[in-house]
Amino acid sequence: MRDRISVLGILLILGGIAWTMLVVSGTWYLGIRESAEYRCMVAYAGPPLADYEAAGISPEDSSVLHASFGLLPLGWRCRWTLGESVYDFGPGDVPTAFALIGATAVVAGAIVLVRTARRAARRARPPRGRSA
Repeated sequence: MRDRISVLGILLILGGIAWTMLVVSGTWYLGIRESAEYRCMVAYAGPPLADYEAAGISPEDSSVLHASFGLLPLGWRCRWTLGESVYDFGPGDVPTAFALIGATAVVAGAIVLVRTARRAARRARPPRGRSA
């Protein structure tokens, strides 16, 4: 029975790591597949056209858009700089929540392994109060 619980703990840890890596790398890949800036333009509409006109910048000017990848929250952050105004658009909480599922599995697996090891150590100890 202990061996099955140990295997469960190891599988939880390995599965959690694999899931988290899949979510993080998938989120990163979706941003660089075409380009991070293109992804920003598609995912977020950006600033209103009136703000472009007020700053004297064309909406097609790519120098106003900067994209970066972040881990908290997980995803691509898009920043438009129009003169003195800065518009930030960030990812939602969904990719972060999916990554936390894997992290939770890793923690649960570690707890299972620690508890199994403690039980095994308690059973291996000789009973107290008896001398040989």
